[in-house]
Amino acid sequence: MFKNYYLTFILMLLTLPVLQGQSYKAILQGSNQPLPVVSTASGLITAELVEDTLSLSGGLQGIISGVDTTIAGGAHIHQGSAGQNGGVELVLRPTLSDGLTGGVFEVATNTLILSEEQKALLAERQLYINIHSNDHSSGEIRGQIVDASSEVYTATLFGSNQNPSVITDAKGSIVVELLGDTSIIVTGSFDNLSREFVASHIHFGMAGDIGGAGNVEIQLHARQGPDARSGEFVASENTYDIDADQLKRLESGQWYVDVNTTIELSVEIRGQIMPSANVRMRTHLTGMNEVAPVLSAGNGKLAVMLRDSILTISGSFSGLESNVAAAHIHSGMSGRNGPVLFPLVYTPSDDSRGGQFLADSNTFVVTGDDLAALLGRALYINIHTAENPGGE
Repeated sequence: MFKNYYLTFILMLLTLPVLQGQSYKAILQGSNQPLPVVSTASGLITAELVEDTLSLSGGLQGIISGVDTTIAGGAHIHQGSAGQNGGVELVLRPTLSDGLTGGVFEVATNTLILSEEQKALLAERQLYINIHSNDHSSGEIRGQIVDASSEVYTATLFGSNQNPSVITDAKGSIVVELLGDTSIIVTGSFDNLSREFVASHIHFGMAGDIGGAGNVEIQLHARQGPDARSGEFVASENTYDIDADQLKRLESGQWYVDVNTTIELSVEIRGQIMPSANVRMRTHLTGMNEVAPVLSAGNGKLAVMLRDSILTISGSFSGLESNVAAAHIHSGMSGRNGPVLFPLVYTPSDDSRGGQFLADSNTFVVTGDDLAALLGRALYINIHTAENPGGE
């Protein structure tokens, strides 16, 4: 009799539901704001969802002006996809340092009950964590809440990222979650297009490359706004399998996202997909930027990424008047020539009138004065050619 009772008890335990949670994270950086903030502050928050309970923990650092605690404590979960500002859904309670420049999120004070609607928003990547500071009251660092096991890549979409540049007030942001080596989730939004939305894609190409239909890798699915001049990418409609070649292109910064409108199916905004970074910057290469302007059809665009103290450069240039001879990062404000800080490694085009900078070959450690110069816009990139050795 005892054996039968024991066996029945074991079978009952095996049939009970297992409370297995879903794990999420938010990488907090200034580059994740819809209009990116140049800030070296950072944070990482992890979250575990079990049934209706979301438990958060983590920390933040480097908020120079201090967290603005007058804004409902200064740390919240908001509703909105990447690129959108939304209302506060839930208030977080960090334990801040004496100077309010950093702090920790403890589970004991950051365990929240989610409604069914909030759980649905979480699943679609429509919740983000925002940290408000005294210098940036709308948010200094921010992070979309995504799968904890994913590698996170982001893109900020502007008309000036297109080649040639497009003058527009439209903008957008994209988050790409790499799950293992075989699938991605793409989420985000865009708004304020000058014409009606037509399509959006992931393309194969470097920053500065002239895009086209021939290099489309993935067609994205956007939920259009009422005026068809805005849209949103949600997780359930933008999960894709990728192959080994696509994985390599993603990891090496050779994918970009564009948004097309009805003006002859033209691209209005575009952004390079890069690993998440504290600060994202860019440079536009033209002969008019030389101290003594050079009349040249040469042009290029480069994506500049700072992760902690690691600076990475990638992109392309083309149309030079003579063969490329060298490329460097120089120290100097706009309008001044300065010394070489770092040599850049490029792969020349077949005609030597252009080339590409691959991220793996152009990674540098910047600290101290070099870091201050970068953040102060006191560095420039120069392409030297046979006919213009001082820079074309």
